[in-house]
Amino acid sequence: MKLEKTFRRNIATVLLVAALVLADNVHAALVDLGGGMIYDSDQDITWLQDSNYTLRHSLGGRNGQMTWAQADAWAKTFTLNGNSGWRLPHGPTSNISGPLTVSATGGELYNLYYQLGNTQTSGWKNKGPFSMIWPGSFWTDLNAGWTTSHHWIFDGSLGSNYLIGPDSNIELVWLVRDGKAVAPSQSLAVAFSGSGKGKVTSNPAGISTSVAATAKFPAGSAVVLTATAAAPQRVLQSVKLPNGRVTKVPMQAISSFAGWSGDGASCPSTQNTCTITMDKAKSVTVTFNRRLVPFKPNLPERLDPDKLR
Repeated sequence: MKLEKTFRRNIATVLLVAALVLADNVHAALVDLGGGMIYDSDQDITWLQDSNYTLRHSLGGRNGQMTWAQADAWAKTFTLNGNSGWRLPHGPTSNISGPLTVSATGGELYNLYYQLGNTQTSGWKNKGPFSMIWPGSFWTDLNAGWTTSHHWIFDGSLGSNYLIGPDSNIELVWLVRDGKAVAPSQSLAVAFSGSGKGKVTSNPAGISTSVAATAKFPAGSAVVLTATAAAPQRVLQSVKLPNGRVTKVPMQAISSFAGWSGDGASCPSTQNTCTITMDKAKSVTVTFNRRLVPFKPNLPERLDPDKLR
């Protein structure tokens, strides 16, 4: 075992210069889609944010490790946020017909490792947006050129791909899927209370309403709601006269913002904006109050008779 490890390290050293050149010229564009998914635009694939999902969810054996067949079967049935089509990462770009204990460059794990700024001897020191990267070897989907019972692994402790043992070995499992996964979303419901009237809009766009409404926003995103009171309105107010008769008197209804409640309760009632973090479905109620004041029509200025002479 010691001899095998030494041999692997010597081979990896030969690849160091090429790996460093690759690291200098490739810059990973990694986008957090929310819901535990990271989009890698350089390779046009989506990674699980948790590289050791199997361990956290009590799948596989020690440290969440699986045989190659177990890993492949799990990938084919796995779904996350409605996204299916997950698989094991592609292996090195050049296959080898034999023998065992050989090393190769390329492949999705290899590219990501150096895109993150890691070196041959650093291990996964730079993890980027990924929540956990276990120090060990991960299965790839590429089998050896001379047999279907041996698949390549990527060893992060040495920064290279290796072809060592049979598929009955247990290794770590990190799933990817082609393209950009559909980002999960959460619902934001807006309701109104109080005697006044007004409108609520959102940034990013999605809500622009004066009545109860619901819209979906990317999970984990921040949505800024803005409440705007309605313009003053002329209304007729019933008034009882001293003689007992009831008449209609013109009044002006003035609405004013009065605060947030529900999932917006932490927002200041003196501010008409409220930022909501969409880490789950949220419901916000905005209150507008109304007061009545005597209606003052816009009459023309009264003319002075003396000025008409």
